[in-house]
Amino acid sequence: MDKRPPPEIRQGRAGRRSAAKPADPASARSVGATFRAAREWLGLSQQQVADLTAERGIRVSRSAVCDIERGCNMPGIESLVSLCEVLQLDPRGILESVLIGRDSAAELASCSASELRHRGLLLYVGGKYRAASRVYAVLGDQLARQTPSDPFEHLRLRARVECVRATSLRRCGQSYAAEAAARRALHLGLGFEGVQVEVLTLLASLHTDEALVPLAEAEIEQAVRIAEAAGSARLLRLVLSVQACLLFQSARMEDAIELFRRSTAYAIETGDAGSQSRSEGSIGICLAKLGHPSAARVRFRRALDLARRGHDGLCEANVQIAIGRMALLMEDLDEAEQRAAAALKVARGIENPLTTFSGMWLGHSVARRRKPHAPDRHRVSALRRLYASVANDKSAEAVREFRREVLGVQDA
Repeated sequence: MDKRPPPEIRQGRAGRRSAAKPADPASARSVGATFRAAREWLGLSQQQVADLTAERGIRVSRSAVCDIERGCNMPGIESLVSLCEVLQLDPRGILESVLIGRDSAAELASCSASELRHRGLLLYVGGKYRAASRVYAVLGDQLARQTPSDPFEHLRLRARVECVRATSLRRCGQSYAAEAAARRALHLGLGFEGVQVEVLTLLASLHTDEALVPLAEAEIEQAVRIAEAAGSARLLRLVLSVQACLLFQSARMEDAIELFRRSTAYAIETGDAGSQSRSEGSIGICLAKLGHPSAARVRFRRALDLARRGHDGLCEANVQIAIGRMALLMEDLDEAEQRAAAALKVARGIENPLTTFSGMWLGHSVARRRKPHAPDRHRVSALRRLYASVANDKSAEAVREFRREVLGVQDA
């Protein structure tokens, strides 16, 4: 009786078992690029990766590693876990990237790189972050297969595409896939100051969301050094904003306000109205936390005006939620309810599960204040469905409150 074959499957080569080609070649190439970038970032050869997987009990041969990196083969579950352990990746990020891209490759394969860039930008600006991430995944794969006339500029473009893709993934709640894309961008962007700062601040934001504050602090310190050496107002605005968010999470509100103010000044200097509106809103939240509702409202009004003029639906919805939460604390249930409804109306047009979740939670909180003993089953059921997309965001107040009040989980 034949022995059961090992879990590793092989593409058709002489003397080896053959396997069906991946159903989605673009997904296979994306997964392969993730593994290759992680391996090269760690300074490992393919043989070293194979040897390390063997030490963990599930060997992935060197030739199998090669085929996976080239996109010729998709790893099985056991091989996926073994490779992720060696390469310090989260297997959930790999699976997220496959699920997001599985229905897009055929439609987008015929588009040129310039068409994909234009389509991705329109989707991103329009708040269609999941669709934008699909476009940027196909664009990244297309660029990786091109032979460039200017290798330096081509590499910078590939890094920028991965960075924007990572940002899109974070905004649509795919944090593991976002981190994987950010690490690819970091690897591709070595030598490009702007890309390095953007990716490090993105990683710091992701790790702040996950309450991994020491890791986020180390990443933002590195970004600060690069931005200061470059002397770029745009990069300094970016790092100051993320630094301020870290201070906010540490309840250092006054220090956070100072950095948000400096970030706002750089945003005005560079004409970045979107960043200015987000900083104004963040200052308003800090002031509300410090017990200055009147001053907070002034900042919130500025943020809303800038967000509306710039058609920034995500910022507008988040500011509405912040005002609603402040009204709730002041027992103004009518305003809190109105702000929750306004936020959800805007949130319908954008793919950001955290904003939708926060708006719904605000509405639930108002309902509980009005009728403490009423179950509000419909809204709680919807929140439970959304929770899977926001569970990793341990910094969001709405998520922490939901975990405590509905799931009975106390965060550390």
